[in-house]
Amino acid sequence: MGGRLLWGAEGYAGEVGHMLVARDGPFHHTGQQGPWEHFASGTALGRLGREAAAAGHFSVGLAMAESVDDIDGHHVGRAIAAGDPEAEGILEEFCREVALGLSNLVVVLDPSRVVLGGGLSGIGEPLRAGVERWLGEVLPGSVHRPAVEVRLAELGDDAGAIGAALLAAEATAHD
Repeated sequence: MGGRLLWGAEGYAGEVGHMLVARDGPFHHTGQQGPWEHFASGTALGRLGREAAAAGHFSVGLAMAESVDDIDGHHVGRAIAAGDPEAEGILEEFCREVALGLSNLVVVLDPSRVVLGGGLSGIGEPLRAGVERWLGEVLPGSVHRPAVEVRLAELGDDAGAIGAALLAAEATAHD
């Protein structure tokens, strides 16, 4: 916030993927029930792709991966880039889940923009636009406040690694 990383009292701030978004939702591999990460991560996008393919609604992804079990978020992303309408439908559902979790963060932190990073940022504009549109729909009070801008991380998939290196450099500079 304000250009500074929030550490929290004990250094655990920022684990937003563990926010509870579905109280009766599925269990995550961490044992937590209904965390946002289950619905809004690269793994989640792959799961949505597998579910769609198993139901006969993602033939392009199935052809790319050769089996339903091998479909991951990258297959969905490549199918979106190729203009596959089934993949676009999967992305639509995914963007809604991302926006639902972001709306909780926006209500608490009131940022003017949010930045999407990680491997999924490679999907590009379809991801950014979908999340921004859904955020405008699901954010409480959105008709009474300025729209929250959604951007893609300029560093893409490398953003996390670069951020970790900068944090390590900052920590050693203060020792």
